[in-house]
Amino acid sequence: MSEGHPRQVAVEGADDVDRAEWVPVTEALRAEPAFDHGEILRDALRLVA
Repeated sequence: MSEGHPRQVAVEGADDVDRAEWVPVTEALRAEPAFDHGEILRDALRLVA
C-alpha cells in the first residue's frame, strides 16, 4: 500500500472507467457514486469518526 498524501499517489482508471482522480469524500458522496460505493464510503466514515 502506498503511503503519503493522496494527491502524491498515482491513480488511474481500470477497464471499467475512462479516468480516475482523487476527490474529497464529501464531493464523492454528492456525486452519487455507482453501485454500493456510496454506502461503502458512509460506512468508512462512521468507522473512523
